Amino acid sequence: MQQSQPQRKKVELKIKSINGERCPLSLKAGQTWVLDRFTPDRMCPGAYNMLFPTIQVLRNGGVAPGAEGNVASRPCPDPKGLVVFEMKTLD
Repeated sequence: MQQSQPQRKKVELKIKSINGERCPLSLKAGQTWVLDRFTPDRMCPGAYNMLFPTIQVLRNGGVAPGAEGNVASRPCPDPKGLVVFEMKTLD
């Protein structure tokens, strides 16, 4: 008998803030995506690559390092750290 896989949680990815200059990809504070299997439309691939391990931990019901419960924040990998992302699980 095959075991069923546990249901993965949905994760919301939000631009929490943009510090200083505007984002070179024109991301805006408050912009939000509900994540599924693919990189969100108009999302910086470098930032998504950096966020992916945290997203996977949250999707699978874990607590990401430095998170407060089901909410984790991470800065953009750009050396200027312009964008701050917030990720949280949805019920």
